[in-house]
Order: sequence, then C-alpha cells, then structure tokens
Amino acid sequence: MRAALHLFYRLFTLLLTVVLSVSALGPVDSMYYKKALEKYENAHTEYSMVRVANFDPDPERKWREGAMKERWLVRARAEGAMYVGRSPITGATYFSTIVRQNNPEDQLARDMKLQRSVGAVGGMFEWEAAIFWKRAGGTTTPLRIDYIRAQNARYSLRDLADIIGTTSSQVRPI
Repeated sequence: MRAALHLFYRLFTLLLTVVLSVSALGPVDSMYYKKALEKYENAHTEYSMVRVANFDPDPERKWREGAMKERWLVRARAEGAMYVGRSPITGATYFSTIVRQNNPEDQLARDMKLQRSVGAVGGMFEWEAAIFWKRAGGTTTPLRIDYIRAQNARYSLRDLADIIGTTSSQVRPI
C-alpha cells in the first residue's frame, strides 16, 4: 500500500509538472513558439524533422535556472541564434538557440544527453536541443526546450546581439 501511494504521488507530481509546463506559455508566447516550431521544420531540408515526444532530461526544471542557462547563452554568443519575432503587443523579442554536439568531448552536449541509445532500436542517435527564449524588460528567459534528431538542419543563425538589440555580454539570465 505504501509503495502504491508513493508511486501515485510520483506520477501525480510528474503529471502536474507536465500540465504546468504546457500551460506556462501565455497566448502571445504560444503564438511565437508555434512560429519557432515552423522555423525548426523549415530548417530540415533533407529529412523531415523528428522531435522527441517523451524525453525529459530535466524533470525538476533545474536547467532553466542558474548555470545551465548561462552555458546556453555562452554557446549562443559563440554560434548564434535564430530570430523568431518581436511582439508588437508586449514588445518581447523571441528567439531560439540550438545546442548541437560539436565534438565527442562536448561537455554541454553530454550534460544535456544529446547522444543516447534508443531502446529496442539499438544504436546511438545524436540529438539537438532547440531552446526557445523570450527577452522582455531586460530579462532573457528560456521558455521551452525541444529535442530534435540531428539531421543536418540548416538553421538561419545570426549574431545574438543583433537579435536582442544589446551586446551579448549584457545578456544575463534571471
């Protein structure tokens, strides 16, 4: 009985996390997130985009806080970001950054589990993390992380400072 109750609480917590993360985007954020998904899809010119539907390497949402956010921004400063749009309603700028495995020793890619085996299929697959961001009121916040099968997508990346209208050294996560 105790084990069943413990399992119930764990499943309930997981369900609550999923519901809260899905409902966390307001209507304007959701509109720009859909636009970002279209841009991800359009970047896949050779093969169709394959998103991971059931993998959450960060169930406690710790990545969206602290050092991991800074590591994502460091990568974006070096490799660029994809402009999604600017809301005339809120004034927020939306953009995405892509984290790919640059080499076998890429620690950020390892920490994000971008290379992993796929159960019954076997073998190792490489993934990319597409991180959807919002910049509003001087604050840069990651809103969503999508895992996409690495298939030589051609994302239209630009300098991060050009997208958010500030020098990239001024970008600080909350």
